[in-house]
Amino acid sequence: MMDTMMYRTDIDGLRSIAILTVLAFHAFPGKFKGGFVGVDIFFVISGFLISRIIFSDLENKNFCVKDFYIRRARRIFPALIIVLLSVLLLGRHALFLDEYRALGFHAAAGSAFVMNFVLNMEQGYFDTFSELKPLLHLWSLAIEEQFYIFWPILIWFLWTKLHRKFLITTIIIGVTSFALNLYTVRVDSAAAYYLPFGRFWELMIGSILAYFFVYLAHLIELKYKQICSFIGLSLIAVGLILIDRQKSFPGYWALLPSMGAFFIILSGPESLISKLLSNRALVGIGLISYPLYLWHWPVFAFAKMTIVGFDSVVVKLLLILISFLLAWITYRFIETPIRKRPANLRESALIAICLAFVGILGLLISHDNQFATLLNSHILPEKQSASVLSQSACEKFSIKEGGEWDLHCRALINGDRETFIFYGDSHAAAGYDGLAEEFSAYGFNSVMLASWGCPMLIGLSRAAIEEHQAECERNTTYAKEAMDKIFASGIKVVGVAIATRGPLYMSGKNYTSNGGVFERVSVGKDAFRSSLQETISYLGKKNVNIFYITENPELGFNPRNCSRPLKFELLQCALKKSEVLLWQKDYLDALMTVSGAGIINSIEYFCPDQICYFEDDKKHLMYRDSDHLNSYGGAWAAKFVLSRVQMKR
Repeated sequence: MMDTMMYRTDIDGLRSIAILTVLAFHAFPGKFKGGFVGVDIFFVISGFLISRIIFSDLENKNFCVKDFYIRRARRIFPALIIVLLSVLLLGRHALFLDEYRALGFHAAAGSAFVMNFVLNMEQGYFDTFSELKPLLHLWSLAIEEQFYIFWPILIWFLWTKLHRKFLITTIIIGVTSFALNLYTVRVDSAAAYYLPFGRFWELMIGSILAYFFVYLAHLIELKYKQICSFIGLSLIAVGLILIDRQKSFPGYWALLPSMGAFFIILSGPESLISKLLSNRALVGIGLISYPLYLWHWPVFAFAKMTIVGFDSVVVKLLLILISFLLAWITYRFIETPIRKRPANLRESALIAICLAFVGILGLLISHDNQFATLLNSHILPEKQSASVLSQSACEKFSIKEGGEWDLHCRALINGDRETFIFYGDSHAAAGYDGLAEEFSAYGFNSVMLASWGCPMLIGLSRAAIEEHQAECERNTTYAKEAMDKIFASGIKVVGVAIATRGPLYMSGKNYTSNGGVFERVSVGKDAFRSSLQETISYLGKKNVNIFYITENPELGFNPRNCSRPLKFELLQCALKKSEVLLWQKDYLDALMTVSGAGIINSIEYFCPDQICYFEDDKKHLMYRDSDHLNSYGGAWAAKFVLSRVQMKR
């Protein structure tokens, strides 16, 4: 029995559930930790609706690939064009030039529907905060568009050449994609999340549903439909409760929301759950779900960047209201008029040209500095180091650097001078270029050895990020060997300064850029103290001065947002010294029991009075983010470190 292609209000209701969970997650990530699975529900819905259209048109002998793409362009492009142009316009006033150029590249990627590939390439330890990427959410739209490109052509080919092998082909693609998802989520979690190869299985679930409704809908009885609907709702609810960002996602976990959507759609419009989803309010939200998805993240992203005190519940509720308003306006005055007009090639071509124009504009902003400066002249108030660090100098010690999570080595060596080694995690590396330049001005060469998210202490190879445990263990061993090579090379090492993010490793907690607390792996106070003592004892045998630079204050806010050209302050960009002392109390107490090293307390120079500063008196930023110094911050801190070094010589 062939499906009649009737409109199903319950699917729009299911769309509303998907977008509301995504909205809740982005507004209140601490409360709705699994809300991001709404995107997976969208994937299943999209696979179902598009495949049902294709199957039905083929059965009715009126399928045309050209007409399919015209309909998709008229549906997807107009709202996207408006959002991209609006984001570029607002970014011109709210972002610094470097951010604006990155935004231009993202606008180009969004218009070409390759944002998922771009984000996969950009991901990394020092990658820009997601809050500084107003078009981050376009990764999921890119996956859907990539599906729309190949799927109708494949279905048409199967229909004309291979006698309708729809179901078996869909199953093969789905199983292969799911297997790739399971493999990739173990070896490259970002690729598993962003790339289409491990995501198409969710769209294939929808396609299998479409096949069922077109050809086999008569096989399921109403009583089983009721059971299916309750199973579907339960799976989605369990997914929202159990899934969070710490899970290996998608992986097996993505089956919960995906199969939940599968069973709800399978139950048809007659089931009790489907009737509840057909509620007028839910259907109304479902109808604007696409523009609501497009608008909500830029609204939240720009608010995070420009409203100091963004985490106010009132502010977030207001932002949700603004997102709904923009979505309704887009639906009412952009989408609806275009949808009501008969499709024609000329109008569709014009829409496509407009989207291409936005993409070209984005490329000009990202690749032409002069053009970008004409639109945005807001330079980040940050002094840059003029020194050029050398990785080749590290190769003289037979230290070779690999990937991002391998041991990192940099050096600034000018002639046969006394050398200082800076050793630790990313906080030892952050600002090293400015610090190295300052040490060079005082007559010292310097070498930096560091590994991200790893304490780098002898006997303590416990990564703060669980998935990089193996790299931490390897790097801790390799760093000790590298240190031995440096001492054996004949250069005159006079001092070693250790800098690690001790409070994080001891407690397993760190401030986030929005003032929250993020849970990491904890090693405990005793393990950290004893490993630090063991590391100092090892270095003490090298007959060098040893220093431990305590953790700089973690701000709990993004310092860039406090210096923006467009800013609305609801709370002060300030950190009290008393808060830092309380946060670091156990850590500082542990350091008091360590012997053999001079303790350089960074609180003394970052918090000279009752406030801890993230910029100097000329408003130059000293922080790269909420806890890492930038090059200027490194140079500024180096002056205080040098004063202690000179005292001990």
